[in-house]
Amino acid sequence: MKKIFFLTFMLFLSYSLFSIKNWKIYTNTTHITDFIKVDNRIYIATWGGLEVFNEDLKSFTENYTALDGLNGIDLTSLMYDKKHREILIGSYKNEVASLKNGTFQYKINSDMGLVSPYIRKLIYHKEYILVCTEEGLSIFQYLDGINFPVLLKNCTLTQNLADNFIVDAVVTDNDVLLVGTVRGLNYGNLEDIINGVSFDLLDESNSPLPSDEINCLYHSQGVTAVGTKSGLAIIDDSDDFSNWIVKEDVLEGEEQSILPVFIDNSGNIYCSGGNKDYSTRMYNFFGDHDLYVFSGDNFENKKTIDIGTDKISAIKYAGDKIAVGTWGEGLFINEEDDWVQYLSNSVSSNLITRIKTDKDGMLWVASGYKGQVPSFTGTQGISCFDGENWTTYNIDNSPIRSNNIYSMAFDSKNNAYFGCFGRSLQHGWKGAVSILSPDGIWGEITRSDGLMHEWVSDISVDSEDNVWVSCMGEGGRIDIFNPVSDLDNPVKNKDFIVPWSTEYGNDPFSKYFFENEIIFGGIATGAKIYHSRNIDEIENMNDWEKPAPSDLRSGFIYGVEKIYDNWGNEEMWFASSSGIFIRKISNPGMPNEAIEWFKLGIGVKRFKLRSGTTNQWDKDTFYIVGEPRLFGAVSSTPSAMIKDSFNRIWIGTTSSGLTVYDPETELYSNYSSSDYPMLSDNILSLGYVKESGLLFFGTDKGLMSVDVGTNVKINEKIDEIKVFPNPFYPEKGEIAVISNFNSQNELTSMPKGKNICRIYDMSGQLAVELKEDKFLQFSWNGKNNNGADCGSGVYFFIITDSKGNSFKGKIALIR
Repeated sequence: MKKIFFLTFMLFLSYSLFSIKNWKIYTNTTHITDFIKVDNRIYIATWGGLEVFNEDLKSFTENYTALDGLNGIDLTSLMYDKKHREILIGSYKNEVASLKNGTFQYKINSDMGLVSPYIRKLIYHKEYILVCTEEGLSIFQYLDGINFPVLLKNCTLTQNLADNFIVDAVVTDNDVLLVGTVRGLNYGNLEDIINGVSFDLLDESNSPLPSDEINCLYHSQGVTAVGTKSGLAIIDDSDDFSNWIVKEDVLEGEEQSILPVFIDNSGNIYCSGGNKDYSTRMYNFFGDHDLYVFSGDNFENKKTIDIGTDKISAIKYAGDKIAVGTWGEGLFINEEDDWVQYLSNSVSSNLITRIKTDKDGMLWVASGYKGQVPSFTGTQGISCFDGENWTTYNIDNSPIRSNNIYSMAFDSKNNAYFGCFGRSLQHGWKGAVSILSPDGIWGEITRSDGLMHEWVSDISVDSEDNVWVSCMGEGGRIDIFNPVSDLDNPVKNKDFIVPWSTEYGNDPFSKYFFENEIIFGGIATGAKIYHSRNIDEIENMNDWEKPAPSDLRSGFIYGVEKIYDNWGNEEMWFASSSGIFIRKISNPGMPNEAIEWFKLGIGVKRFKLRSGTTNQWDKDTFYIVGEPRLFGAVSSTPSAMIKDSFNRIWIGTTSSGLTVYDPETELYSNYSSSDYPMLSDNILSLGYVKESGLLFFGTDKGLMSVDVGTNVKINEKIDEIKVFPNPFYPEKGEIAVISNFNSQNELTSMPKGKNICRIYDMSGQLAVELKEDKFLQFSWNGKNNNGADCGSGVYFFIITDSKGNSFKGKIALIR
């Protein structure tokens, strides 16, 4: 038994080497926090990684994320050390990284004495590196003979900082350090501060500051501009800070919050209207114009500039040109008095809560949630990916009814249905359902069409193209619309209430359609099973059933998938907030059909529900020593589930990354950020593109994909045949896999049509004839056509495709 398991386990590992590959990250890089220019490149800090804009090529050429060694992609500040030719990158929660010659060198972190990993601002001044954080200030210095900076001083409330949460900071030409907080403006000579002298404080009580709440600072030309919640303050470099100019009427209207500020080489001051809610990290933007510019002896001259967006998050020089970073609109550069927008092609959001594939194999992602106000990295509408380019639909560029899209579905005509959750007049969200045809025509389903509510929590389309809509607040009610032929006139068929759905209040349901039944998954009342596909009789209680396990009669259902085991028995998998459950039907459709329920565990592999009970579980199957376990043997909660074309079940979790179960080997495999380049172990959604074999998974920090294989042939020819491992050792459980690689050196399938691989020994005697395996490659276990072991030696293989082409190679077998 142990030997059988060992060989099965090695077979699984051999397949895994070829089926799990090509990790990719997709994040939004249009939301900019900072930027700097080095040589001909502008390095841009975004909430989705480090983007690089080549000014000579006028295009984005590089992107740094976790795949490149950048641990934290939610970036907040950049600093260039010209002497050491390195870029320091501050992030939210992931400290400071050093980038030099295209590779990451070291990190300034808590081990080096950094006061906090939440970075707000980086400053380089006379060999000092100032790291401003949300929990204080750390000052570092380069020392001879040491290739990283050394901590000199941590400054917090104990040194009279008004608040440990530093909003912004600058060092003036005469070495005065100014630190802005929400409680005023601290200042002091930098050397004195390093030597332990306490900060002094400017606030509304002892200065003309229009507000103690500092939004931003900028220093140049002997002047410091201070953006506050209530206006703009301009201070010269006098030692006593006696010369002030205050402007409390910069913006039109009552709101006078200033963010950001900038001073050009001529001494002109640029600013915009905005602020940031640091509890939610959300920006707010104000003003009737994009930029306000003050000039003249006392900055009495004021002009306005409209560059094309008011969502301005940063203003700086990029070389000798003024550039503007925006929150969602990319980078604007002043090119000979024309503002030119440069927008990277990226997914619209980093919070990916829904993933769907349409009938053409296009990927669609959404970032909605059950709420009525924008979320920090979500609620950005819909993004569609064709494999190379992203297209985004939101309320600013399309007729879609909301940016808060919580569900999606597609009918057989490839009409897309978007469920809009909630109504918010303040943000322009309308709720209900938006429809987009393949021709780009928009339609909708609203209350006027019979929709009972506009807080759509789930939308599904069955095999007959009926549209099923579930809404919050309707007590388990589902609206069913006939197949949509006229986008302007959707026709409602009926509505009904899912049985037992009001036991926990108003519970909307997701729908999972199978050949002879529909399973409904709630967010509080668990699963309900309708043993029919007949809509007309759906209210007949005789066809409804609660799942046998009591754990499945409450809680959130995250996914339902059906697979078959090695003996043809049906297994219905349920991903629930209570765990993973399986309804097994042995001998389905036969007179001796039997139903059993199982619960999966991390200590015991499977528990079996005792007959006649709802909550008594007996130990059924145990793990073998060394066998991979569910969730990597770490307690976690399922959050998403999907089946691939190989009948494997992929499970996303809230804290342990991904788990995959292969019914052929009956083994798990686990993928988490501790061993793989994953953005997060908090998986929110899963999607599988059968045509490409790509598994997509959405996280709270971005979208990722990995090639897990497909049984759909899309390749036309053989480019290059490779064998791995070669040589191979059958006695160690190794399998020689003969694979096709395309011209880009990427693993692909064998060509379309029937392909045969014949393996010969040195004498030319046929040893074995192989058929393609489930991964559309050839796998050899070292045995001949009679099942006997082949001896050690070099073997020749010839692959013949359906067109008569042949390809040759060698395999070394060692016993």
